Amino acid sequence: MNNDNKTFIGLALGLFAGAAAGYYLASDDGKKMRKQARKQAKKLEAQARVALKEQSEILSSKITEITESAKTMANEASETAKSKLSVYKNDAEDVVEEAEGSFQKGINSAKAKMQAKANKIAEITAN
Repeated sequence: MNNDNKTFIGLALGLFAGAAAGYYLASDDGKKMRKQARKQAKKLEAQARVALKEQSEILSSKITEITESAKTMANEASETAKSKLSVYKNDAEDVVEEAEGSFQKGINSAKAKMQAKANKIAEITAN
């Protein structure tokens, strides 16, 4: 068989199948089948809408839950940071007070030593 014959046979079979499908769909059985198909499509569409709405509500609920959880975690982290900052501030103040106390002791010690040396010098010069 050559290509022209194959093409002609394919075209003829396609026309025959199309004519048969058209005849069937135009018949009473075909009309019933189309009506049932439309009903089934509408039913599936309604089911898809319900499922989509349910999934949308579930997703919205999960997003709200995650958002609330994130807010709670952020608040807890903020409170922890404030608490630790307060502790560090108190520790720093204690260190500063201790350093001031040590510094004052050093000044008093230096004054005492200088006074003792001044007294010695005064004794030496008085003799």
